[in-house]
Amino acid sequence: MSTSVLFTAGCPQGSTLGPKVFNIYCHDLIDNIEGHLTLYVDDSYVIVNSPTPQDLRMNASSTIAKHHERLESNSRVCNIEKTEMLLFNVPADDEFLVKINDIEIKPQKVMKVLGLYFNSKLDWDYQVMSTTKR
Repeated sequence: MSTSVLFTAGCPQGSTLGPKVFNIYCHDLIDNIEGHLTLYVDDSYVIVNSPTPQDLRMNASSTIAKHHERLESNSRVCNIEKTEMLLFNVPADDEFLVKINDIEIKPQKVMKVLGLYFNSKLDWDYQVMSTTKR
């Protein structure tokens, strides 16, 4: 005997239609982000580039603000506490901040993405060190 359950949003985890529903649900994000958006399950990665650090700061701030607004307007949640930023080819600058709802996101030295560690130099030192420790 099966039981019926009413869902007001989303679909049950592990359902066969889950991936399709997720893609339909997130499709509008891709169309509304300036820069490059990569989605994997419930993680999203926004990649922004600019010719100068000043332009990068402005572009990153406006892009992440739009991304955050788009998530909220579709009843989705951006976990700001888990939000990270990694800078490539930008001179070390402690003042490089992006704000979301008055919460400052500071650049990290290392960021884990889908099990791999990346650093601002794009070398494999931290990844190799982490893997060999395990």
